[in-house]
Amino acid sequence: MRDPELKGIGGKAWLVTQRRTKDQSACLVAWLLVGGWHPLWTYWLISVVHLRPIEGVKAAHKDYEAAEYEVIIASLESPPSCPDVHPDPDNLGTIKFLTPLDFGLQFDGESDE
Repeated sequence: MRDPELKGIGGKAWLVTQRRTKDQSACLVAWLLVGGWHPLWTYWLISVVHLRPIEGVKAAHKDYEAAEYEVIIASLESPPSCPDVHPDPDNLGTIKFLTPLDFGLQFDGESDE
């Protein structure tokens, strides 16, 4: 795994570069975080996606009509609860979100930047 973009005493963070499917093309930015602040899992994904239509992909669920973007924080299946999982920011593969999400919020009035 490559070196993290951010590193501190509480954890590490990598910018996720993988966009393998059409629906993942909605992702504007995503970060993979690892830290030891939870007793059962150590990996999280933070991402921001646009909610615009993508040809060939099911329409995004919008919490309200004007919603344009969504930010989420998701715990990921990870060691020690799932010791064979080792997320990589360049190849997330079949990593699974734990549900419910830790945080999700839709918003509008911004740009992709």
